[in-house]
Amino acid sequence: MNTLIEFKKGDRVAHPGKPEWGPGLVAEEPRDAKVRIIFVEGGEKLLQLKHARLEAFVGEDDRLDRLVSPDEDGAALALGPQRAREKFLETYPEGFRTSTYREENRSVNEEASRLMEELLGEDAFAQLIEASDWSGVADRAIQVLKATKLVVPSERKALAVGLEDEEMAEKFSRTLCDLLYGFGTDAEGEAEGMRRRFELYVACLKEIKAAKWTLATYFLFLRFPGEHLFLRPTFAQRAATAYGFDLRYRAEVGWVTYARLQELGRAILREVRDLGAEDMLDVQAFIWKLAR
Repeated sequence: MNTLIEFKKGDRVAHPGKPEWGPGLVAEEPRDAKVRIIFVEGGEKLLQLKHARLEAFVGEDDRLDRLVSPDEDGAALALGPQRAREKFLETYPEGFRTSTYREENRSVNEEASRLMEELLGEDAFAQLIEASDWSGVADRAIQVLKATKLVVPSERKALAVGLEDEEMAEKFSRTLCDLLYGFGTDAEGEAEGMRRRFELYVACLKEIKAAKWTLATYFLFLRFPGEHLFLRPTFAQRAATAYGFDLRYRAEVGWVTYARLQELGRAILREVRDLGAEDMLDVQAFIWKLAR
């Protein structure tokens, strides 16, 4: 059985009962027989050591390098909206108008958004589907994924491998096109239509064995940055904590968490518009900054 002294802040661990959470990082020194872990897929969890029976993680996973544990006193977890603004302004004194911010953050995602529109815009997508060019859709999707560092290589590879199967490439093409451009939305209503399309797309990702939050939200985010926010679990949960928002997060990709994420994104955008924020590209960058 694990004891408190077996784990310390910074240790890499795995939960044998929750493999879907992926490996994690011990965020704080264990206390009162409990330990706080940040999992790459499951996000932050406060676990009882005697029940969790955590194991040391000895493999390689580049996602662990992206995790940042909170300060000893838990300050990162207690970060509120005002402190979040101050933290952002410490790095970018002119807010989202700061030249270094635009060069280091926004410009890359803007370029990727333009590439997304060029390769998988509505007209281009329609032509690919009409020609039954499923491999063409797959190739373009991977190209768009590589345009940023938002999705880690292992997740990109999982999608690419799954799309080598022509049947799955066709299903991916149709569900992604549906997700983006809304077949049947007028009849269903916008909200219900989006939910249906999102769930069908996620079901396809599950068949491909690539149902990650990043892959589920990336293409909507780049194609429609005025409306849709990208979700990386740990960062989104940190932002929700900072704003006192119940994200209703689940490791398994699902509509409820995604809908709540969009609400959080809109709330943050309202809070930081006075700093020059324009859309979810800026909100995404703000979230990543406050979570680090």
